Amino acid sequence: MQRARQIAGWLAVGLGLLVVIAGAAAAMYVGPDDTVRSAPARITTDTSAAVVTNELFRFVGPNVHVTITGQDGAEMFAGIGPAEDVADFIGQTRHAVIGVAQLPFTPEQSTSDGRPGTLPPPTSSDLWVASIQGSGQQELIWPSANGDWRAVLMRADGGEGVDATVLVGFEMPQLFLGALTAVLIGLAGMVGGFLLLRRRRLDYVELPGQRSLDPEN
Repeated sequence: MQRARQIAGWLAVGLGLLVVIAGAAAAMYVGPDDTVRSAPARITTDTSAAVVTNELFRFVGPNVHVTITGQDGAEMFAGIGPAEDVADFIGQTRHAVIGVAQLPFTPEQSTSDGRPGTLPPPTSSDLWVASIQGSGQQELIWPSANGDWRAVLMRADGGEGVDATVLVGFEMPQLFLGALTAVLIGLAGMVGGFLLLRRRRLDYVELPGQRSLDPEN
């Protein structure tokens, strides 16, 4: 019985410690705004658009944050639209294709077939369900929905030569709170384990006038 209690106590301490470490790491990674963010990625192409494939939107529900910063003060555009409408807008114009190798955003870049050339200014089309445009740092926030979507990065005038830093984040409500809750649960498990171990030691204490309970005596 004493040995079983000791084993249970150390298991509770060990598992509790693992949960505390995992919860604390998740809380630090997510932050109080409940958003998991990628590292900044440089997207550069001599074509007139960079199109991000649907892997970026494989999860339905989280708010998607796309932050872009054009290089050299260039005015940039970023928009999200249905895949078919984006394909019609770009047509046969050569463009960069940005695959997502790993979430939240690790890009793999290739170039499509097609003819070189410019595109119409993106704001001339109403296909976008969410978009941003401007110089300097711009942030787009879109509540993701089911469907086949594409994110498009362009110059605001539709010209060739896209050069911008992109950062992607996924905002998941209560994620930070969940991580803190895991920390508390882990701490509770550790306390319970220590109490079991302490109880074992107390069982071995020899009281005045009594024979020691320690099986070694």
